[in-house]
Amino acid sequence: MPDNGPYKNDQIYSFDYGNVHFIVLDSQFYEETESNPSLLQDEQTWLEQDLQKTQKEWKIAFWHKPPYSARSLITNEDVKNAFSEILDKYHVDVVFNGHDHVYSRTYPLNNDTITTTDSGTVYVITGQTGGKYYDDNMQKVWYSEYYDPQEQPIFLVIDVNGDIFNMKVYTSDETLIDNYTINKNGIDTKLPIIPPPYQNTRLVINGVLLNQPLVPVPPSLISGKWYLPVKAVVGFLGGTEIDSENDANITMKVQYYAGDGNPWSDRKNHVIVLSNSSSMASIDSQSVELPDIIIRDSKGNFLISADSFNELCGFSWRYDANRNELLLINPNSFS
Repeated sequence: MPDNGPYKNDQIYSFDYGNVHFIVLDSQFYEETESNPSLLQDEQTWLEQDLQKTQKEWKIAFWHKPPYSARSLITNEDVKNAFSEILDKYHVDVVFNGHDHVYSRTYPLNNDTITTTDSGTVYVITGQTGGKYYDDNMQKVWYSEYYDPQEQPIFLVIDVNGDIFNMKVYTSDETLIDNYTINKNGIDTKLPIIPPPYQNTRLVINGVLLNQPLVPVPPSLISGKWYLPVKAVVGFLGGTEIDSENDANITMKVQYYAGDGNPWSDRKNHVIVLSNSSSMASIDSQSVELPDIIIRDSKGNFLISADSFNELCGFSWRYDANRNELLLINPNSFS
């Protein structure tokens, strides 16, 4: 392998073939924390310098853990935060990932927003070639195509011919399941066909679109703050909620979070108590002051602001005005 990476080894490197610049990165910085604590920073520095130098028409990157995961409770936000901003800046065309044993292809994305192929990156999870699969893979809102290859393995055939990139995806019996083309002469760089914005705001957790009956009421703006029904998030995470007239008692755990000193880092069940019209809550009887008060609506649903839920459980959030979606992201930073 080329030895032009930050460590002169076969884990991180780049090479050119024809009019394509290929980049190989290492996404295993959690596993390598003790052996190489500066891996992430070294990769970011090297990646920026590498992309600054290339003049190739196409840029294609490979690494293992997908930043737009198909797993229901795994988000790999650490991987996304490490690489995606640099990829956006230098417009890497396509990223290939593995790990989830499913096939998916995102819309072109830039800064987490659906865009065109002349400004966005398409992220592909390349499926599975053996018998292993996960039963918690799900269609996500950022996927244009999705296929769970549990019956038989799949393979990809990719051709770059001048301005045209083409990817065909087959099952092992050669059934075609995806045929995708990027044409850099401008023919297909228009905005992908996506659904129009929802009339009522939808709640999305880790990319999974939640609907009734899991979501009793849609997220809503209250006094300039985004509020969401507690029951929906607790149900998605597999927890339980027992509410009375004034209090909501919640038992749940937040998976795949390893932040030192955080009550969720042990991946065990913890008990949250929320009180109507109060900004004080508790986790395992320890008081927590929230940014906003808890609200109990006329139908008896306990509503919590996105900022307060972030304070309690570490979920980041953003509002996508293009699709009218409130997105919560599971915390799984291993930095």
